[in-house]
Amino acid sequence: MILSGVVLRLVFRRSFIIADREAKHILKVATQEEELIRRQAYLDGEGEWQKKEEMLRHELDQKKNELIHEQVFLDTEHVKLKKREKDLEEQSRAVFERDNHLRGLERALKEQRTTLINHLNAVTGLDASSAKQMLFDQVKLDCENEVRLMKKDFQMRADEELEEKAKNMLITVMQRIAMPVTSSLVNIARVNLSSEDIKGRLIGKEGRNIRTFENATGVTLLIDDTPNTVLVSSFDPVRREIARLALEVLVNDGRIQPASIEEEVAKAREQVDATIVRIGQQALSEAKIFNVSQEMLRLLGSLEFRLSNNQNTLKHSLEVAYLCSMLASELGMDAELAKRIGLFHDIGKALDHEYEEGHAIIGAKILERNNEPEIVVSAVASHHGDKPVTSMYGALLLVADAVSASRPGARSESADGLVRRMRELETLCKSINGVVEAFVLQAGREIRVLVAPEKVSDDGARQIAHSIRLKVEDNVDYKSPIRITVIRENRFVETAR
Repeated sequence: MILSGVVLRLVFRRSFIIADREAKHILKVATQEEELIRRQAYLDGEGEWQKKEEMLRHELDQKKNELIHEQVFLDTEHVKLKKREKDLEEQSRAVFERDNHLRGLERALKEQRTTLINHLNAVTGLDASSAKQMLFDQVKLDCENEVRLMKKDFQMRADEELEEKAKNMLITVMQRIAMPVTSSLVNIARVNLSSEDIKGRLIGKEGRNIRTFENATGVTLLIDDTPNTVLVSSFDPVRREIARLALEVLVNDGRIQPASIEEEVAKAREQVDATIVRIGQQALSEAKIFNVSQEMLRLLGSLEFRLSNNQNTLKHSLEVAYLCSMLASELGMDAELAKRIGLFHDIGKALDHEYEEGHAIIGAKILERNNEPEIVVSAVASHHGDKPVTSMYGALLLVADAVSASRPGARSESADGLVRRMRELETLCKSINGVVEAFVLQAGREIRVLVAPEKVSDDGARQIAHSIRLKVEDNVDYKSPIRITVIRENRFVETAR
């Protein structure tokens, strides 16, 4: 600040000197011009000279007045500069004195700090580094406890919000689904006869006709004492439908012999094949899914003739497709891809009687063979736990499949039979040594078993799960897979008072 005042003062002083020189120069030039004018006036005449002299004098007076005003301004600024310089000097002294005072305080604080540290070392027996580490450890422990409590609180609130949101989403999606309840199809088809005489012609001489019919269709023809009725039995619904159509034509025509039987069976097979293709196309059109191979089209149509716990498999597949699509839309996922996964998730059931593997693995192989995307194949393969779930779409399929299967009216099982089977499962689990409690969940699809940790080890818990599975398989009549979960946990509870 002092330096700036000095500089400002020098600037004003230089300006004053320059102005003074300029004024003297102007006076000198004016004097010279006056002399020249006088001489000229002398030459031009007395009157003209006086006129010009008066003008020059007037201009000279104006210049002098301007110089006087400028000199006054410079003097005023000089006085202000002097005052500013004096103020800056006083401020500089005050800053210097304050700096000295602060330095003294700093020295005093350092002395007090040294005294306090020495006193603390003498009292606690710890040096500075040990005390810092102890304080750091205590603060760290306190912070960890606070963070743990906050994390637990956030997790609980997040779980509650997610659970509530998931429930609302599932309820919304389920309310938008309006599918029929269980189908009335069974494993036996009934064909009415116009008279009892036709039964004899169906059997034929030495059973020739009935053997030909059963060999051509792969079904069992049941001819009993039921009046005017013949039953067609087969585990394969497509074969049963072919046999029913062929038998109705033969009965109406009356010409029952091996040649006509084989001919009508061939026609019925073509008719059923055309029906399967039409049903498959209708299902794809209803679901608005395209680019499907001919093999998958036929397999999809054949699901119309299959049942799972009296639930039509094709209708179940369509329902799962709609559920997957709606849930995917709610979650911001690809709704069309989810719908495709849901529609084809049970396509392996069309061929599961021909293989030893589960229908999920069979369906995945069919989809892979027909160049379906890998995400579709993996989701179908994992929807019954045969393979681990590797994508969000696989988890989505698990939820949609469970919702479709467990909704009221989806599958037929009497309430008394369901309650009896659930009680039977719980009693069976509780009969094993070490089991504390057993719960049957998801309409008998899952068993959750709690064991005493002081009596059962981890290996023992694994053995209990294996024993329960064997007992369920040997003693319980169930129609769908049952997931068995054995839980062994220790809990340590303290109460702060």
